[in-house]
Amino acid sequence: MRDLFAPYACPSDVLRLLLEEAWGAGAHLLQLDGRKAFIGICRYQDKDVDLNPHTDALERNLPAESGHSLKAQLSANIYIDIPESGGELELWGVEPTEDEYARLRGERTWGIDRDKVGPPRTVIKPAPGDLLLLNPRQIHAVRPSGDRPRITLGHFIGFHGEDRPLELWS
Repeated sequence: MRDLFAPYACPSDVLRLLLEEAWGAGAHLLQLDGRKAFIGICRYQDKDVDLNPHTDALERNLPAESGHSLKAQLSANIYIDIPESGGELELWGVEPTEDEYARLRGERTWGIDRDKVGPPRTVIKPAPGDLLLLNPRQIHAVRPSGDRPRITLGHFIGFHGEDRPLELWS
């Protein structure tokens, strides 16, 4: 990733360093089984791909014995390229419990049918260079790109308390 942005700093590195410097207790990469997590996943959403309504929760993707529990989780998305038509971020402002989310998801392996959540409360059309922070535990989606791919850098920020470091991963 760093090579792609050279000679400029990779936006994910800049975000990570700013959080480390700005947060009183610092920030570091999430560690699992003694290994550091990656931060700054590049999401390439091709034309006509619908990122259905969904939520993201760290605990859902970890083994129960990992012992990770967060007080809050943020998603920090940096927008690299956005199509002229489509690619909007949809927000519902609803944070279902894990049981409610499983019920909404039904037999699907990922995401929720749009007809189960109705229209979004907010729709945002980001521009290249924007940084958007959102609560990924609330239902959100990305509309299909119409004329060209949508490219973003995705990051998660875990909050354990004001006196503890932030944890970062993708």
